[in-house]
Amino acid sequence: MVASRVRWENVPAHVRDAVAALLGSPVVHAVSQPGGFSPGSADIVTCADGRRVFVKTATSDVNPEVVPIHRSEAVKAAVIPAAVPAPRFIGSADGDDWTVLAFELVEGRHPAVPWRKAELHAVLDTLSSTARAPLDAEARAVIPPIRTGLQPLADSWRQLLAEPEPAVVPLTEADGVTLADEEDVEWAVQHAARWADIADRGVELASGDALVHFDVRDDNVLLTPAGDAVLIDWPWALRTLGGRRHAARPRAIRRPRVRCARRDGLARGVRWRGFRDDRRDRGDHGGVPSREGTPAGSAGAPDAPALPATAGRGRVTASARARRLSRSASAMSEARVTLESSAARPGAASVIPHSSSGANMPSLNPYLSFQREARSAMQFYKGVFGGDLDISTFGEYEGMVQDPSETDLVMHAQLTTPDGFVLMASDTPTGVEYRKPAGISVSVSGDDEPKLERFWSALAEGGAVTMPFDVPPWGGRFGMLTDRFGIDWMVAYTPPQQ
Repeated sequence: MVASRVRWENVPAHVRDAVAALLGSPVVHAVSQPGGFSPGSADIVTCADGRRVFVKTATSDVNPEVVPIHRSEAVKAAVIPAAVPAPRFIGSADGDDWTVLAFELVEGRHPAVPWRKAELHAVLDTLSSTARAPLDAEARAVIPPIRTGLQPLADSWRQLLAEPEPAVVPLTEADGVTLADEEDVEWAVQHAARWADIADRGVELASGDALVHFDVRDDNVLLTPAGDAVLIDWPWALRTLGGRRHAARPRAIRRPRVRCARRDGLARGVRWRGFRDDRRDRGDHGGVPSREGTPAGSAGAPDAPALPATAGRGRVTASARARRLSRSASAMSEARVTLESSAARPGAASVIPHSSSGANMPSLNPYLSFQREARSAMQFYKGVFGGDLDISTFGEYEGMVQDPSETDLVMHAQLTTPDGFVLMASDTPTGVEYRKPAGISVSVSGDDEPKLERFWSALAEGGAVTMPFDVPPWGGRFGMLTDRFGIDWMVAYTPPQQ
């Protein structure tokens, strides 16, 4: 993932004007969304006519590769069948070195990591319904066959055969995978000729006209309040073999057992097997790692073609959690921004950063109470700080609420940010007294001034500034505000000591 996206206010004025022209109404408010691989902007914008829309922009000066990727998504999004659980494409606008995409806003959140069973099943159902959605002639003309995506991976076996020195493996760090040691290299070279032929056959047998997203990850999925999964970001969509014909594929073309060390954090020696869906009669799905070492298919589950260890894009994997942990650890070591005690200021909450350095180390974190706004508030704070948001509802546990209409209220939400902040919250169901927080502020401080300025600006959107973020008598910078949800914040910048 990119460290940060371009914020709406930093999008060139002529591109923002193009967004207004595309939507037919000026943008009066924008909330930048964190995360993702694209260094362009991603914003939930509010128009003067009251509509809320999701908008992505890209400019060549930020990254020349993103513009054609967005343009590819625009072409494909325009032909995705209405039956596919995906945001409705509103339209796009283009310039010489920039592009804009607009989609209907989907209210939802990313799945929890590690995956929860119910959420994973929702994603599997969405993948099945996507594969069953018929493609018309226009869609088949626009969305390329899966050979486009898989053949380069299948060709990696022949590249291995062509290497003059077996120890030199034609995999790069950009692939996200490397063969771990001499034993792995020797195994791969010995079996490369066999798997090269099988891989080509696998690509051939995967051909078809079923729609596949081809980039399914937890951050490319939104779960709606009703629990349905919606797939977002479609630039890599392809056509492949669909339906239950996957289950009939010969065992010989399944993925080889290549032991590999994944740079995204999976331990060496993890092999892959088909995810066994205990519902058995559901549709297509992806894989999860296993140490059993035996690739076992499941009912209706497409085992991957026999490709090198680089194959796997588009499969729901448990490596996402390892990637997130790795990113969080890296960010914590660089940012040096902490939620900390503000004991010198009356009424401030005493808060220390969440830490996992000691198994028995206690932690002290803000826990915010809301009447009905916990979900919206925590999604807002995720937009401010980034990170992973995990939400549990009262409806997930029997007998937790008196009023059935309150099952979607938040029983517990936890935001863990790349800087190591941990912020928690919950709603207040009927029968429980609600008291609005008073006399307590959440304090954010550190020595990274640009980052703290971003936090301040984001928290202040829609809120009320009590004290501007300016230079106080004691030096540095300090400000106080009440955000749009009634939570008091302090932001303090302390210059690094020389």
